[in-house]
Amino acid sequence: MASITIITSTFNCQEALRETAASIREQHLSGLQWIIADGGSTDGTIGVIEENADIVSHWHSERDRGIYDAWNKAAAHVKGDWVMFLGAGDLLLANDSLERAARALDGVPTGTLLAYGGVALVDTQGRTIQYEREVDFSRWHQGRPVLPCHQGVFQHRALLVTPQPFDSSLRICADAKLMLQAVAKAPPAYLGFDVAKMVVGGISTTTRGWLTMARENRRICEDLGLRSPLYHRVGMVRLYAKLAVGKVLGRHVGKAANAYRRLTGRKPIY
Repeated sequence: MASITIITSTFNCQEALRETAASIREQHLSGLQWIIADGGSTDGTIGVIEENADIVSHWHSERDRGIYDAWNKAAAHVKGDWVMFLGAGDLLLANDSLERAARALDGVPTGTLLAYGGVALVDTQGRTIQYEREVDFSRWHQGRPVLPCHQGVFQHRALLVTPQPFDSSLRICADAKLMLQAVAKAPPAYLGFDVAKMVVGGISTTTRGWLTMARENRRICEDLGLRSPLYHRVGMVRLYAKLAVGKVLGRHVGKAANAYRRLTGRKPIY
């Protein structure tokens, strides 16, 4: 059966990490490797790591230059055939999620570099908003081809053998760049079931985050020689208009987005 490594980067997030640790502890998969790359936390994060030393295979705590620098450091210690990246606060959907994934990964075509399952998106109260499942990789969204949520993605160890697999000059989209490189080399495999859940939020949902993501995605497409279709370029004009409105509204952008979603018959997410 395929072996799996989980990598988690942390910084001053003791309660969120405790939730992720509890989720990993429930897994039935034997031989699971969990690597934690901590950025020098000063709260109780290190204590949480030490409390879970029996399920943490390797950890370190030192200053880094952000999440992708932390992931690059952790990648040097990977032993599993497939690698999953879970942030502090991300959870596995069921106690057999990784066991099912390991069995399914055994059946993907030789040469596959990226496989993925579904991800449940939940709000801060734990209510499921929607599921992100099988992806149409020919579609584009937010300046690049559509990709699965990284919490449900398993990347083959072969992608991480270089000293710096993630482009740490990118702040929030280096995982997308690596996945796009993997997709270009071999067709991804959809595992056919839901794997993890994540709380909607983070830097990419803020106005500043949207701007950074759009800028980084544009650079990634230039680096990889990707050109968006016409329908997407039109859509990006609309996106930039939304970003401009968001910049004016500032911290009220979430409320405005929720109001718009209600008007269009959709559930609020912020």
